[in-house]
Amino acid sequence: MAKRWDGYISVVIYGKEDDEDQLMHQVEHLWSRHEQTFEGKVAIHVVIDRRPKDDLFYPHNILRNIAKENTPTDLLFYNDIDFIPSYNAHSMLLKHIPSMPNDEPSVMVLPAFERKLRDENEDETKISLRDIPSSKANLMGNLITNDRIRPFRESYQPGHGPSNYTKWYTATKAYQINFALNYEPYFVVSKRWNLPPFWEHFTGYGKNKQTWVEEIGVAGFNFFVCPDAFITHVNHNNDKQDDRCVVLFFLWMVIWMLLYETKSLIFSFFLFTLLTQDCSEFND
Repeated sequence: MAKRWDGYISVVIYGKEDDEDQLMHQVEHLWSRHEQTFEGKVAIHVVIDRRPKDDLFYPHNILRNIAKENTPTDLLFYNDIDFIPSYNAHSMLLKHIPSMPNDEPSVMVLPAFERKLRDENEDETKISLRDIPSSKANLMGNLITNDRIRPFRESYQPGHGPSNYTKWYTATKAYQINFALNYEPYFVVSKRWNLPPFWEHFTGYGKNKQTWVEEIGVAGFNFFVCPDAFITHVNHNNDKQDDRCVVLFFLWMVIWMLLYETKSLIFSFFLFTLLTQDCSEFND
């Protein structure tokens, strides 16, 4: 990640109490191994989970909020560790962001693609940067010749379809799109707009990010798509879904609608995240 992203990176590493000593040793080893790349660019924040053992669903949104609080930049790109940006994505975003309205809350979306596993026996931890498209030209070639590189979850149109991949393939300038419910892109936004935190009651797999994006969308933010930078997901086995997230999702919807109906929703802050469950990394 740090080899492809030229900007500041706020990383949250999560571990359980029983693994604390080993985790800290791994973090120190990781830093010493890549100190030249990380110095002045990467901040690592370690979160140790001391909850009872029967309540250890992964706290995605707590980690996302911690990462944001420790980001000193004005522009924020929130991302998950299994999405790898294209080369020069940072500089390309800086080039296109001024094309968005300066006086209206707006975001710049990076379209998402995925690198599918060959089969269930392929180890995703063995995938290197050489297996991830590096540029738009490289990506376009892979879309034609490599059936493992595809638009992210293309079978589920609402998730990323609004990015308009067909238009992106030939775009040379940033273009505006319409927000739609269930759209959950990754994007860059300025901290000067008052934005909500991720709701920390969501744990486990499912709904933890989508609700935050929908708050941004219904608040009237403009959505633009960067024409030459993108991210690629390295596929892996999904986490176990926390069934409680379904109940929490509907509870969140009720609260959310009431707050918007009474115009009393108070936005607090945004986040920039790069999170991981352990210190596993992509090979050089």
